[in-house]
Amino acid sequence: MERQAAQPLNPEDAKARLRAVATGGQALSWVRSYPREGMLVAFILGILMGASSSARQALVSGLVALLKRSRL
Repeated sequence: MERQAAQPLNPEDAKARLRAVATGGQALSWVRSYPREGMLVAFILGILMGASSSARQALVSGLVALLKRSRL
């Protein structure tokens, strides 16, 4: 199968696509959909961070990497 060449979007379609990406791609949009699971994850991460320094360091380095990647 050959891939079709991308056609330029008109301004209205471009704005609609930008809005869809901006609202659906938020870093913690899944928390709004699953608040109980989000609280459970936060609780477990809090216990891990308080109990183990190596887990704390791994979590911090992972979060820093995610933040750096999201600022592209």
